[in-house]
Amino acid sequence: MAARTLDDRYRPFSLRFKRHLQSMLGGAALAATAVGATGCQLDLEYRGTPDSQGVDSCDDVDAELLVQQQIGFLDYRCEGTRYFEFDSARIVDDVDGECVVQATWTDRSYPNSPCDYLPGIGVVEGRPLMVESEARVAPLRQGRSWSEEGAVDVRGLTLGQRKRLAERWQRAGQYEHASIASFARFTLDLMAHGAPPALLLAAQKAAADEVRHAQLCFGLSAAYGVEVEPAGLELPGGSVSLSADLVQLAVDTAREGAIGETLAAVRAAEQLRHATDPAVRAVLQSLVDDEGEHAELAWRTLRWAVDAGGEPVKEALRRVFEEAPRAVDGFFEGGDSDAALRGHGLLSDADVRRALRRALEAVVLPAAAELLG
Repeated sequence: MAARTLDDRYRPFSLRFKRHLQSMLGGAALAATAVGATGCQLDLEYRGTPDSQGVDSCDDVDAELLVQQQIGFLDYRCEGTRYFEFDSARIVDDVDGECVVQATWTDRSYPNSPCDYLPGIGVVEGRPLMVESEARVAPLRQGRSWSEEGAVDVRGLTLGQRKRLAERWQRAGQYEHASIASFARFTLDLMAHGAPPALLLAAQKAAADEVRHAQLCFGLSAAYGVEVEPAGLELPGGSVSLSADLVQLAVDTAREGAIGETLAAVRAAEQLRHATDPAVRAVLQSLVDDEGEHAELAWRTLRWAVDAGGEPVKEALRRVFEEAPRAVDGFFEGGDSDAALRGHGLLSDADVRRALRRALEAVVLPAAAELLG
């Protein structure tokens, strides 16, 4: 009998992850609008239909459950550097068949709260290149060598809007460019710990994907009127360190890949859902497809690492996934956005955070629970 390959052994897990992710990428974002924070409380408004809970009227809706259905968890919420603990939820109105719920969080801020910045977890385009707990990118200079032509329709955009969009896609291009180096290091890490060829092949393909992603993003920046390209990527001592052991490799892969790239794919899907410009949609579709594959590679790597490293790897991963929700609340896209900006891929912070919270609940945490048994 032929030996089973890595793909054969891990295919069921990968297929289940794909189904979770695809259901999320195809879903509509749920609405939740902040209506203001007063004193030591944060009041937020949520809306949902009674049939989401299998009931007929808003009188029968469980207000707390409606909030939880939309944001995935109630334990805490961050606004800037402030930390809020869930307090209560109640039905306040019924508008055109939608139940309006007001949820209240109480301010429990304190120094070094759980919502402070956590190194190694974040949501960026591609796979972040982490150097000394900081996502490293190359500085920019004038030039078009990294710009793939994009025919964006800029009619109706003000100069200020074009500038914001160019800056957004420049930043995306910088992270995609850095991801090339991140996957190169990931490949070396895999080799250092005896990973099978299937993972190495996928890592090499992912690096090539990131080259194309960077070109697409810098191409959009040029289309909005700002022609830039990455200069040299500065590394301390001219090199980057590899993972000290299999546990560290698993932790880094969980933070940067299983969490970071899963959420990056979902964010791109949310951008795509709102985008109307054909050129922007084409770029976002490429990001959605490829980042989803890269996320799957990260989860397959974790499956291999757990099998190879046993309980020490599992225990380290449990701690990482417990911290995962904080990555969402530390995310910033660039503030508010109007319909014109959304049509070109720039969403508000609130739009993206809602989608990412749902992704944690529907994709990341179920996959982690299965991985860790």
